[in-house]
Amino acid sequence: MFYVWNVFNAPTDPKDYNFAFPRVANIDILSALGVRFIITDLELASNNTRVKRILPLKEDVNLCLYELSSPNLGGFSPRKVSAQIGSSELLQRIHSDSALLEFEAFEVRR
Repeated sequence: MFYVWNVFNAPTDPKDYNFAFPRVANIDILSALGVRFIITDLELASNNTRVKRILPLKEDVNLCLYELSSPNLGGFSPRKVSAQIGSSELLQRIHSDSALLEFEAFEVRR
């Protein structure tokens, strides 16, 4: 839920701690978490995705099935382990370089 509330939601989205509906597709983070496919009506502008299927809906809206090119299927091997950091620092690091989870592991203080 940490990622859904803080990474996949827009900053203006309300934080309902019983329900989450992610609206931001951060491809690097999704790949690091092992996501292979995304279904959305949004156009994803990324070199790391490709459209597998398009389902036309009403009123010129298309539902697209995207495949991520390099999801973490157990093959990521972080080469660096960070010292304990707080969740706000982790968020800052993710927002500055969302691909860092491919090569760095974090221990977050509670």
